[in-house]
Order: sequence, then structure tokens, then C-alpha cells
Amino acid sequence: MQLLAGIAAAALALIGYPSYVRGVREGSTRPAVASWWAWFLSAVIVTVGQIGARSGWAVLLAAAQAAGLGVVLVAARRRSRWEPSGFDGACIAVAVSGACCGLLISSPNLAVAAAIAGNVIAGVPTYRSVWSRPEDESPWLWLCCGAAGGLAVVAAPAFTIADAGYGIYILVADLGIGLLALRGQRRHHPSRAILRLPVPDGRVDRPHASVQQTSAQSEVHGVDAHPRVHSRSAG
Repeated sequence: MQLLAGIAAAALALIGYPSYVRGVREGSTRPAVASWWAWFLSAVIVTVGQIGARSGWAVLLAAAQAAGLGVVLVAARRRSRWEPSGFDGACIAVAVSGACCGLLISSPNLAVAAAIAGNVIAGVPTYRSVWSRPEDESPWLWLCCGAAGGLAVVAAPAFTIADAGYGIYILVADLGIGLLALRGQRRHHPSRAILRLPVPDGRVDRPHASVQQTSAQSEVHGVDAHPRVHSRSAG
């Protein structure tokens, strides 16, 4: 059961990354790079620490997160040049310091708690971004990763901070970001309030786009796009 839950958590965490990376390449998704760098470095450190602590199959989630975060960073680097601010550098430093301190602490529970605290601080740039510009994020990835965090808790050998803490953090943080992005998009852009699911040609499906385009073309050519049907009276 724990093995299946761990594999399912890793697979579910990776499902949302292809569409997210595609959005980064197209420019429709703009991640807060500072958070992603900090999360990537922390995920690598947490993965190594969980392997050393023999935390069971829950380690698959941390490894999958590290892989997905790394791919997004590569795509973001190719898309644009990132110039970190002092605040960005501080968030990265705190996150990496928390993860490194976690490896040096003898208590597994305190170690994972320190790493989680660093990740929470690292998420501040993303929290600010998704609050002010929800259209820059794709809720699909965050909701998938949040669900994966719940499966990682099931895969943990014991319900402790050391074994299940990282999964709980991913569950709460990622679901929160996903729901916040979805709510913000519905509030600011009702027409875009949909989950940006991956489609074969890589485009985002926008409702009513074809209808609007047909109406615009009809106006240009002087044709009524919505002709009225006139009933003929008898006699």
C-alpha cells in the first residue's frame, strides 16, 4: 500500500509539469523564479536527507518535485533573463539555510521542520505573485501537486514530521496556491476562469473564442452573424 501510494504521489506530482513548462515557454505562465530556485535546492536537500533517514516511499514525492522544479527553471531561463532582487536572494538564502540546518540536526523531526520552514519563506515571492497576478499561474500544476502531497502522507511509514511532514506541507501549500490562483482568475478574468489543461496542440482552450471570431468576421463583411427568423402570419 505504501509503495503504491508513493509511486502514485510521484506520478501525480509530475503530471502537471508538461503543461506548466509549455506555458512558461509560450509566455502565458510566469513563475516567480526566486521561489522556484529555493524550492529546487531545498527539494534536492530534502530528498538526500529522506534517503539517509530511510523515510520510506514518501521520498519519491521529494525526488519528483526536485526533477519537475529543475525542468521549469531551465525553461524559465531560456524564456527570459532573471535578475534577482535583494528580497529574492534573502528568500533563497533562508530556504537553503533551513534545509541545510535540517541535515545537521540530529532529530529527524526538527530537521524536516527546519526544511519546511525554509520552504514556506521561499514561497513568499510566489504568494505575492499569485495574489496580485493570478493569471500568471496555472492552477492545474498546483492542484496536482497538492493531491500528490496527500498521497505522500499515506505512503509515509509513520505519521510524524520526519516521515509525513513534507507531504503535509505540499498538500497545504500547493493546494492553497492552486485555489488562490483559480479564485483570482475567476474574480479578475471570468472568461479565463478554467483550469488550463494540456491540449494536443499546446494552446489554451478559451471558451467562446470561435463564436467571437465568427461575429467579428461577419461584422467586417456586413453579414449578420445571428440572423433573425421572421415568422409569416397565415392569410
